[in-house]
Parts: sequence; C-alpha cells; structure tokens
Amino acid sequence: MRVIKSTVAALTVGVALLTGVTAQAVESDCRGEKQQCEALITPEITVVEVISTEALEAHCGFGAKGCAKITANFETCTVYVKKSAGAVARLHEMNHCLGWNHVGAGKRANRKPWVPFEAVERWLENSPS
Repeated sequence: MRVIKSTVAALTVGVALLTGVTAQAVESDCRGEKQQCEALITPEITVVEVISTEALEAHCGFGAKGCAKITANFETCTVYVKKSAGAVARLHEMNHCLGWNHVGAGKRANRKPWVPFEAVERWLENSPS
C-alpha cells in the first residue's frame, strides 16, 4: 500500500488544495467526472493507493472502483484508489473530498451535474461567510 499525504498537494489530476475549512456560496456547475469542481471544503487529503481489488474493497465496499472518506468535521479526507487507477477515477474521488456528490449511482448518475453533500450544504448555510 502506498500512502501519499499532503497539506498542499499537486496530485496526478492536477488538483491543488490548501488545508483549513472555509465557507463559501454554492454557485458551481460541478461535472465531477470531467473537471475539478470548486472546493466547497478544503480538508487535508491523504491518497492511499492499493494494489489489489481485495484491499480496495476492504476500505470501500464490494465492487468499488475507489472511495473518499471525509471526517465529520471536514478537516481530513482519505481517498482510496487502486495504484493503476486512471485520472478520471482520481478526479472523481478528489471531487468528493471537495464536498461534491453525484445523485444516484452508476455511470449515468456521474454524467449529471454533481451537488454538494447534504452535510456540506447544511454546514455552508450555517457558517459565517
């Protein structure tokens, strides 16, 4: 297993993040499979690259291609992907770390505009600007 931890990281997909959670209005048209979305939250991100499907499924569940696990306070996010994962899979999970989610499951859901996670949206509504 390879762990890549960064406070300020330029990752394979060209995503750059700064630590520290900040609130901002949600005005983006996030297309999570095609582009980096606006950062709604900016957690410290750790990318864990695993070699086997079994190792990935141990973290993400059966059949998963990857996953992102965000702490309840939005301070950290851990991305789990296979070492062989392409840029699209990494971008997908990084957008989850930025506070975005697709509606539904499957490839069709991923093609639709993404929306903020409900918990992130509530936090943004209750946070000072």
